[in-house]
Amino acid sequence: MLCTAVYVWQAALAISERDEKERALAEAKAATRKLDQLNELLTSTNKHLASGRSYANREQWAAANAEYTRATETLADYYIPWLERGSMYAQLGLWQLAADDFSQALRLDSPVQDSSWNGVPQLLWYVGDEGAYREFTEQFMLLSPRFPHELSMNELRGFLVAEV
Repeated sequence: MLCTAVYVWQAALAISERDEKERALAEAKAATRKLDQLNELLTSTNKHLASGRSYANREQWAAANAEYTRATETLADYYIPWLERGSMYAQLGLWQLAADDFSQALRLDSPVQDSSWNGVPQLLWYVGDEGAYREFTEQFMLLSPRFPHELSMNELRGFLVAEV
């Protein structure tokens, strides 16, 4: 009788472990599918970005805008399409559209220390988006251990509009 109880207990334990492994395998397969989908979206977005850059380099602005817009629609949580389209808008003097895109990139946690952000704070200030301007400068100050004493004048000029 004791042996039967031990066998039943062992069988129940084995079944429980099997079920746990099957759940883990199902979760792993679901995560793999999700990663595959994200990879497809990134690939598609990057193709649109490359096409947009190519059109912009040839000053085919409508086609560039269409490609950049497709990139923002394909993967709306990816900050790079917003930065690139914002840069194109700024180049064309479409200040409000540029500021809107830069603000969106900022909301998506784009790193603000690289040169693609040079001049953006002034643009945000110019169009009256004080909130995005302050968010940018706060992020820059928090993330740059050299701020403000060890920055070059060019780095400081790249974002400074008002008193720090």
